[in-house]
Amino acid sequence: MNLLLWKKKKKIRVNKNKIGYNSEEDVVELINNIKSKIKMIFKSHIGENNAIMIDDLFERIFGDNYHDVEIYKRNYWLQVILVIIRQLRSKDECFIIKKRNSLFVLKTADELDYYKRICNRDIESLENAKRRAYDWVNKEKWRNI
Repeated sequence: MNLLLWKKKKKIRVNKNKIGYNSEEDVVELINNIKSKIKMIFKSHIGENNAIMIDDLFERIFGDNYHDVEIYKRNYWLQVILVIIRQLRSKDECFIIKKRNSLFVLKTADELDYYKRICNRDIESLENAKRRAYDWVNKEKWRNI
């Protein structure tokens, strides 16, 4: 059974059977615990030169060796961590960005430029997708399937 946790119009999907929690309150407490650990950890990872690798972050949050955890469970929890990081960024609580396989709090103008380039690339990709969708409808490309 999946629980959808709504926090200011943001949702985190947690499969409570998969993680061994029985009530929504337990899951909310777990998510808040992870969130507070992330905020505490990133107090010492400000700027790219103080970045933390994703596997190290996982180990510091859960206390388990990254490579000892079964891959599906590890990937599940990594996705939960990334969703929480996106929420922290969108709520302007902690602006954490990912560059290659490391994470850090945005600090310098160079890091800002990198993040802006990533955003602009994503915006351009979405604009291209809108143009292709427009062509499928107005040029009736759907007829050629």
